[in-house]
Amino acid sequence: MSAHRIHHLPVVDDAKLVGMVSERDLRDLGADLRVRDVMTEHPYQVLGATALDEVVEKMSAEAHGSAIVISATGGIEGIFTMVDACRALADVLHQAS
Repeated sequence: MSAHRIHHLPVVDDAKLVGMVSERDLRDLGADLRVRDVMTEHPYQVLGATALDEVVEKMSAEAHGSAIVISATGGIEGIFTMVDACRALADVLHQAS
């Protein structure tokens, strides 16, 4: 994860999202633990068409570091992180100035 600068990974079982594991979660992973022991169950999920302001408001209000972006059929399309939110804010601020 470090080599590829990946900080969050979805956890799937039979192509169904069952949780998310972060780089921080894995630091706590001992030799006898499994990913399911440290993952966050029921991670924050959004449809790709969800308004950005709605997503970042909920992420901020509920202290979510990321949101898993899913399709209408439940497939994983990507992960939206706080870094992505900051980039979007920076773009808005640059356009406003």
